[in-house]
Amino acid sequence: MKKVKIGMAGLYFSNFQAKEYQIYKRSLSAMYNIAERMEFELISMDGMISTREKAGESAEYFKSEGIDFLLLQASSLILGDIILPFAEAVERIGFWVVPEPVLQGELPLNSLTGFNLGVSVLRKNYPDRLVKWFYGSPDGDDPDFQDRLCITVSALRCLKNLKGSRIGLIHDVVPTFINLTFDSEGLKNKLGVEVVTLPLDKIFQRTSNQETDRETIAIGEEMVKAAAGINVPKIEVTKSSVISSSLLDIADKNHLDAIALRCWPEFQDVMHLAPCASVSYLNDHGLITSCEGDLPGAVSMLVSWFISREAPTMNDPVAIDPEQNLIQMWHCGPGPVSWADEEGQTLDWHHTLNRRIHEGEKKAGLSSDISFKKGPVTLLHVAGDGSSVFVMEAIVVKGPSKPYPGSGGWIGKLTCNGEPCTTADFLQCITMYGLEHHYPIMRGHHEDAVREFASWTGIQVLEIPKAERYVK
Repeated sequence: MKKVKIGMAGLYFSNFQAKEYQIYKRSLSAMYNIAERMEFELISMDGMISTREKAGESAEYFKSEGIDFLLLQASSLILGDIILPFAEAVERIGFWVVPEPVLQGELPLNSLTGFNLGVSVLRKNYPDRLVKWFYGSPDGDDPDFQDRLCITVSALRCLKNLKGSRIGLIHDVVPTFINLTFDSEGLKNKLGVEVVTLPLDKIFQRTSNQETDRETIAIGEEMVKAAAGINVPKIEVTKSSVISSSLLDIADKNHLDAIALRCWPEFQDVMHLAPCASVSYLNDHGLITSCEGDLPGAVSMLVSWFISREAPTMNDPVAIDPEQNLIQMWHCGPGPVSWADEEGQTLDWHHTLNRRIHEGEKKAGLSSDISFKKGPVTLLHVAGDGSSVFVMEAIVVKGPSKPYPGSGGWIGKLTCNGEPCTTADFLQCITMYGLEHHYPIMRGHHEDAVREFASWTGIQVLEIPKAERYVK
């Protein structure tokens, strides 16, 4: 994963006391510590800047370094004309306001006015330019300052890694799921994502030759070790490890960052299995994989991966408890082991594939059976043309029952942009926007980072409407 590059410069006016209080020096020291912790690369100027000439030299340096974001600190009052060289050289800019060290006697810094002046000059000359503000001690120890910066780093990490990424669509979307549409050109223009279409028969050819491959054996052993229980013969785990190995090989040879896998009906017709447990393994091991040939779902899961740096999963909403304001999110068995609660993962026969077979008939397919561990999550879905994103936060909670067999969990405490939502609001949202029935989910509350990513990329965030009793 590529690191975000953040440039930093301190701006000041010599009539004030930024040097005496060592504002920029202290800030730079703090930022290097923060950069190590948040895992971004900090590129800085050694001294503060007070002239347009020095600003121009610094701006060209930042441009040559290919920074993703420039954090300008109003170390004191600044002169308005030193802003423009930075705005000409760097697209994404943030402004750091420093609190006054004392609140009596002579005004020490006048940082707030410097920020106000600088942002005003920037916006009047570049009216469509986004600017993010930061406020905090030069020692960088304010939680709000660090939270805002962490959101920016997460959003920019997603933006940077998504651009130039390649997603392999294995054959096509599954039959009848004609709502999972996408526009390759739109995704490339908006998000920088390239779609590569690959045939299914390559997987089947590789699969038939890899059962004794060393990597395949290692994957199978790892799957067995990770599972808390196994209710199928060992050969079924081997079949899943073969598929995992084949897809990893295809991804490597085609330089893929993610896969949208058509997991039925060909896998069942040709190989008599379901690749759900393979999808589970791949998502836990960095090859983001969506089910049912869902290309927009794969994009959404890739966004989730870049923002959270944890394995995402994809689910359908399958049940609602309006009284407790809960939704059960579920899919037939692709849940990553890392999502499992204290009961862990059970590798079992695929419940959906085998639900209508008669007694004595041969079973087929492997499912990753898990109940999601409790904790905060974020749901999102990027539109198939990259024009918009749906996002909401929730918490995995104990529901009125265990999830259905497969991979799933109950979510509650639903919110959108900090506002509580009801299950009725969610139904209204689906109806209003025609949302696809697949909802990628990532661990943690990351809605702010998704929204900032959307702002930097110019895509619309779909707000959840309030439900009414009448049609609208």
